[in-house]
Amino acid sequence: ILLLNRMDEFLSRLDLENPRDAIDKISSRFGACGSDPVFGLQVSENVLEISECIYLIVNKVLRGSPKLNSAVSLLRDLSKLVPGGSSLLTDVLATVDIETSCAATENNAKSERDTFLQLLSDLQADLNEADLAERLDLDTLEHLGQIKSTELFNKRYIKTRTKLYYKQQKFNLLREENEGYAKLLTELNQDLNNWLTPKQFVSNMKSLIGKFNLDPNRVVDVMLEVVECQPDLEYFVAESFSEMGIESSQISQTLGFKFRQFKGGINQTLETPASLLYLLGLLFGNGVIAIDDVYPHLSPPDKEMLDVHKKYVINCRQAARKMTAVVLSEKIAEDNVKELESLRTPPEVGDNQKLGLVEQLLNMGDWEHAKAVIDRLPPNYANNFGNVNHYTCRLLHYIIEPLFKTVYKNSGAALPTPTMSFEFKSRFVPPQVTEFSGLTGAACELVVSLGPSLSADPILYVKLIRLCQEFLKTYSDKPEKTPAQMEVYRTILTMLDVALLPSLALMGATCYYSELLWSVLQHLPYQDRYHLYYLWKTQAYSVDPQMIIRKAEVTDKIKYFMKRLSKDTIKSMGRHIAKLAFSNPLITFDHVIEQLQKYDNLNAPMADVLKMFSQLSIDALIYTLVEGLSDTNKSKINQANASLSPWLNSLATFTGLICKKYTFDTSGLLQYIANQLKANSNFDLVVLKELLSKMTGVTVFEDVTNDELFALGGGELLRSEAAFQGQVRQCQKSARRLKDVMVDQNVSFPLCMLLANHRNSIVFEEGIEGHLKLIGSLYDQSQDCFVQMTEFLELNLTLEEMSSLPVFDKLLSEFGLSPDAAFTLSRMKFQRQINLKFEELKQEERSKVEDGKLTDKVIVKKYKEAVDSVMEPVQTASVPVLRAQNILFDHVSDQFYFTFWSLSLYDIRVPVDVYEKERNRLETQVSAVDSKNEWSESRKNKEREKVKSMIEKLKEEQQKQLEHVTRVMFRLKSESKNWFPSKTAKSDCIMRLQQFCLFQRCLFSASDAIFCALFIKIIHSLSTVNFSTILCFDRVFSELIYSVASFTENEASRYGRFLYAMWEIILKWHSDKEVYTKECASYPGFYMTIRKDANSTKTETILEYENFRHVCYKWQFKVARDLIQCLESKDYIQTRNTLILLTRMLPFFPKVTHLGEAIVRRIEKVQADEKNNRPDLSSLAMGYLVKLKTHKSKLINEEVFHDKKDETTKKEKIKAHEAQLSRARAAAAANAKRASKESSREPTPSGANAGSKLVNGAAAAAAASANHAAPPTTGVKRSESAGTKSPDKRSASKESSASSDPKKRRLEKNDDAPSKTPHTADDSSKKKKVDRKVKEEAVPSSDDDAGKKSSKKRAKDT
Repeated sequence: ILLLNRMDEFLSRLDLENPRDAIDKISSRFGACGSDPVFGLQVSENVLEISECIYLIVNKVLRGSPKLNSAVSLLRDLSKLVPGGSSLLTDVLATVDIETSCAATENNAKSERDTFLQLLSDLQADLNEADLAERLDLDTLEHLGQIKSTELFNKRYIKTRTKLYYKQQKFNLLREENEGYAKLLTELNQDLNNWLTPKQFVSNMKSLIGKFNLDPNRVVDVMLEVVECQPDLEYFVAESFSEMGIESSQISQTLGFKFRQFKGGINQTLETPASLLYLLGLLFGNGVIAIDDVYPHLSPPDKEMLDVHKKYVINCRQAARKMTAVVLSEKIAEDNVKELESLRTPPEVGDNQKLGLVEQLLNMGDWEHAKAVIDRLPPNYANNFGNVNHYTCRLLHYIIEPLFKTVYKNSGAALPTPTMSFEFKSRFVPPQVTEFSGLTGAACELVVSLGPSLSADPILYVKLIRLCQEFLKTYSDKPEKTPAQMEVYRTILTMLDVALLPSLALMGATCYYSELLWSVLQHLPYQDRYHLYYLWKTQAYSVDPQMIIRKAEVTDKIKYFMKRLSKDTIKSMGRHIAKLAFSNPLITFDHVIEQLQKYDNLNAPMADVLKMFSQLSIDALIYTLVEGLSDTNKSKINQANASLSPWLNSLATFTGLICKKYTFDTSGLLQYIANQLKANSNFDLVVLKELLSKMTGVTVFEDVTNDELFALGGGELLRSEAAFQGQVRQCQKSARRLKDVMVDQNVSFPLCMLLANHRNSIVFEEGIEGHLKLIGSLYDQSQDCFVQMTEFLELNLTLEEMSSLPVFDKLLSEFGLSPDAAFTLSRMKFQRQINLKFEELKQEERSKVEDGKLTDKVIVKKYKEAVDSVMEPVQTASVPVLRAQNILFDHVSDQFYFTFWSLSLYDIRVPVDVYEKERNRLETQVSAVDSKNEWSESRKNKEREKVKSMIEKLKEEQQKQLEHVTRVMFRLKSESKNWFPSKTAKSDCIMRLQQFCLFQRCLFSASDAIFCALFIKIIHSLSTVNFSTILCFDRVFSELIYSVASFTENEASRYGRFLYAMWEIILKWHSDKEVYTKECASYPGFYMTIRKDANSTKTETILEYENFRHVCYKWQFKVARDLIQCLESKDYIQTRNTLILLTRMLPFFPKVTHLGEAIVRRIEKVQADEKNNRPDLSSLAMGYLVKLKTHKSKLINEEVFHDKKDETTKKEKIKAHEAQLSRARAAAAANAKRASKESSREPTPSGANAGSKLVNGAAAAAAASANHAAPPTTGVKRSESAGTKSPDKRSASKESSASSDPKKRRLEKNDDAPSKTPHTADDSSKKKKVDRKVKEEAVPSSDDDAGKKSSKKRAKDT
C-alpha cells in the first residue's frame, strides 16, 4: 500500500497528457536510483514498480484522466523500459480485465468497462495474441475478435478437456498392463523360427491375454508391428494368425486404422512408411488378408486418381492440338512448345498409398497381387505416376534372365555388357523362364503392364527383342506348328503390339533400335505386320499421355522439314526426316504421303531421302502407302476431265520409284491390288502399271516405232535391248525381287486371272456409266497391265515356276477367262513345254545315231512330234469347253484355232533388219570406246569385250530363231491342208476367222496386231485349201464404221497397226506386177469363181493384176468413205478413233491423191471446229495433218494407182471375157452328168459368188474412174452398187447371228446365188447400170439433203 501511495504521488506530479515528458521523468526515476530507501529494492526489481505504474495509469484512464490517446502512447513506452514489457503489460491488463468485469457486474460500472475495452483494442496490435488468448477473459477475447463466440468456445473447451482427461483411449493399455505387454514383446522377439512352433506360440499368447487381461486387438496390433520391423517373421506370424482364428476383416480394420494416420495427398507432409506397405504386401502374399478387405482403407480414392489422370490426358491432347494448328505468331508457337514440354513430367500425386503398395509388392516379387492392384487403378495410371516401372523392369529382368543366357549360349555369342541381374528372395516371385513357352505367363503380363514405359530400360528392351528374334527364326522355318508354339507366337505379337513398338516411339532417334526391332518383324507375314502398324498408329498414340506428346512433337517437326525439302536439300533435310522415321515412322510418313498427294514434284527428292531410312521405316512407308491408296474419303476420279485423280497418279509414280531403288517386301502392296480387283475396283491398277514399268522395265506403249515392235518378236536379248531399250537388263535385280515375291506369295497367276476377268467387267460396273472416256481409259489400263504381267512372267519365270498355272481348259471353265486371255497366259507355258519335249526327242534320236548328228528333216519331224504331244491333250480337253461357249464351229478346224492362238510373233518371223540395226549400234559403241580418253586401257578392253560378246549373242540368237521359224513353217505347212474344211463356204470360213481369231487378237496388243497380218499372209503363202485371200482382205476393209465406234483409244491404235500391216502387204503386190505374179497369181487365195447365170457351171480363174489394182482402189475408196463418215458423226469416240486409225495407217493410206485431199479437208474442219470445244481432238487432227503433209509427195494420182482406159478397151475386154465364159460352158457341157451330181451333192461356196461380185465391183470402180467420178469429199452414201453387194457387207456379228437363225441362213443362201447379170459389151442397159454405180459410189456434198439424211441414218445405226 505504501508503494502504491508513493507511486500515486509521483504520478500526480507528472503531466500525463504529455506522454514524452512523463516517460522521460519515469525513466530517469527508475534509472537513477540504485536502491529504494524504504524497501531496499534493487534496479533489477524495477519491474514491480513499472507494473504498479502501469496499473495506476490504467486506473487513471478509467477515471477519465489522462485521455485515452495519451495513455496508449505512454503505456507503449513504459512496456519498452524492461525486457518482456509486452507480457508485463498483458498481465496488468488481465488484472484490470477481471476487476472491470466484476465491477461492471456488481456495480453496473459499464462506462469504465467500455473505456477499458477501448484501451485494450488500441493496445492489441502491440501485444502478443497468444498471451492475450491465455490470460484474458472469454468475453474480452470475443470483443477483440480472438474467438467467434464465447458459448461455442466453452462447449469445445469442455469436449476437449473431457476427451483429454476423462475418455478411455482404445490403445492406451500399455500403461495399465506394462508387465503383460512386456512379456508379449519378449515372446515375439525370441528366435521363433528355430524351436517354437506357431501352435505353441499361440498357446503362450492366449495365456498372456488371459493372465493379464490384454486386449486382443492390441495384441494383433503389436504382432503386426513386430512383423513390420522383422519381415522374416511374416510366415510364422501368418501361421499364428491362422491358429488364433482371427478373421481377415479384423486384421484389415486394424491395418486400416494404421493407414488412416497417413492420408495420402499432395499437401500431406507425413508420408506412409514403406515398411507398413511392405507389411501389407507380406500379408497379401501369405493369404492373411484379401485385397478387397484393405483396399477401401487406402488413399487416395480411385475417383480422385481417375480425375487427376483424365485431366492430365486432356491437357496433353489440348497441347498437342495447339501444336498441330496453324499459328502465325512466333510467340504463340513458342508458348505452345513450352506448354508441351512442361507436360512431359506428370503432376505430383503426393503420398499415394496404392502406388506405394504396388511398388512394394513388385519389390518383393509378388506379381500376382501387384497385378490385382494395378487392374483396379485407372488405365496407364501406374505407368505415368510413381516409380512402378522401375520395380516392374527389375522383376522382368529376373524372370527372363535364364532364357536369355541360354539363347546366347546356344548362339555362340558373348553376353552383352553391361548385364543386369537382380535377386529376389521372396517366396512369391513367379518362376524364372527357361524355355520360350514360359513367356506366355508372368513375363508377358509384365511386358503388357509396362507398355510404352518399357523405353525407360533400354537393356531390357534389347533382351526382349533378342528372345523374340530367336524364337521367330525357328518358328518361321517349321512347316507345322504345335499349339504351344502358336501360343508363344501370339504372345510375341501381343508384346510387339502393347510394348515393343510403342516403346520405340519414346526411345529417341536411334537407328539401332529400329533395325533391331526389324530383325523381329521381318519374320512375320505382312498381314501381322500391317495389323501391328495399324494398332500402333490408331491406339498407342491416342491413349498414353507420353505418346500423345511425342506424336505432337513429331508432327510439328516433320511439317517443318517437309516444307524445306527439295532436290537441293536432300542431304540436310533427309537426315532430319530419317531421324524422325527411326522411332516414329507411321506419324512421319502419314504427313509425307499427304504432301506427296498434293505435290508430285516431291516424288524424286523423297525417293532419294529413303536411302537414309531403316528397313522398318521403309516397311512402315509401304503400309502407309497402302493406307493412303485405300482412303475412301478421297475420290479416285477427277470429275472435271473424267480421268484418274492427280493424287492417285502421284502415289503410283512414287511407289514405282521406291520399289525399283530399294529392297523391301511388296507382298502387301500386291495383295492390296489383288483385293481391289476382287472388289471390282480398277483405279489402283495404275499402281501395278508403274510397279511393273519401274521394277521390270517392261512397258506397254502404243507410240513405239516399227523396229521396236518387231523387236518384240525377237529373242529375249533383242527384246530387252531393242524393244525395251535396255531397261529390262538394267532392272534385272528389281525384277528378280518382284518375281520372288510373286512366286512366294503365289499371286502372279491369280493376279493375271483377276486382271483378265476384270477387264471384261469394267463396262458393266456401276457408277461410271456416264464417263465413256473413263471407261475406255480404265479398260486400256487393265489390258496394258495384263500384257505387262504376261510379258514380265514370260521373261522371268521358269517352267517349274509356271506349274502353278492351271491347265488351259480350267482357265476357261472354272476361272471364266476369255480365250484370248487364257491363250496369252498359257502360250508361254506351251512354248517351254514344247521346247523341253523337243530336246528330249532330239536326245533320244541322237542316241540312235552313231555320230550323234541329226538331219534337218529329222529335226523338223521331231519338232512336229513335240508340238503334237503337248498340244493334242490340251486340244482334246478344251474343245468341248470352247464348243459349249459357242466359240468353235465346223467352219474352221480345231487344229487351226489352237495353232493360231498358240503361236506368237517370235514363231513366224525373224526380225532380220532389227537384228542388223542392233548389231550396227553395238559396233558403233565399240568404235566409240576408243574415243573415251578418260578411261583406262583395262576399262576400254573390258567394255569392248562386253559389247562384242553381246554382238555374238545376238548372232546366235538370230540363227536360233531362224531355225525355230523354219521348224514352225514346216509344221504349218503340214497342218494347213486340214485348217478349212472343203465342204464349207469360203465366206463362212472367213467370217469365223475374223470373228474368233483376227478381230480378238489384233486388239490384244500391238505385236499381236502385226502377228495377225503376217499370219494371214502365211495362210495365203501356204496355198491353204478353201481359203480366199482376196475375200479375207475385202472383209477387213469393209464396214469400218461399226468397229471404229466400239474401239477404245489403245484398241484403235492396235487396229490401225493391223490395217497398216495389211496395207503394206497389199500395196507390195499392187506396186509390182512381177511380185504379184510370183506371190499371188499361182495361189488359190486369188482364185475367183465366175458364173454367167444360175444354170451355168462355175469356173475358177485367177484375179488378173489390173483387176487386183482396181480392187485395191476400191478398198482405198471404201476405207476413205467410212472414215470420213465417222469424222462427220460429231461423236467424240468415233472422231478420236478415226484420227488414230489414220495416223497409224500412214504412209500406206491414203495412197490416192484425191482421197487424201478429201480426208485433209474433213480433218481441217474437225481441227477448226474442235479447237475450243475439245482441244484433245483438235491436237490429234493437227498432228495428223502435219504427218500427212510429210507424206504428201508420196501420194499418187488415180490414173497411176490403177489403169483408166477408154470405153472401147473395156468393151473388148468384156467380149473376151464372154468368150472365155462360152468356152467354160462348153467344157462343162461335156461333163454334164458329173457336174449335175456334184452340184446337187454340195452347196455352192459363197466365196465364189463373192469373188465374182468383187470383180464386178472392181470393174464398176474402173468405170467410175473412166467417167471421172468425183472424189470423196465430205461423206459417202451407205448403199453401193448391186455388183459390189457381196457377203462382205455384213459384219462379223451379223453373220454370227445369221448363222444361228434359219431365216437369216436362207438370206445368206440367197446372197450366195449366182449373178444373173450378163457381161455384154454392146448392151446399153449395162452402161446405164455402170453409170448408176458410179453415181452411187460418188460421195455427195455436205449440202445434199439426201446425203444428210443418209448420214443421220448411218449415225443412228452406228
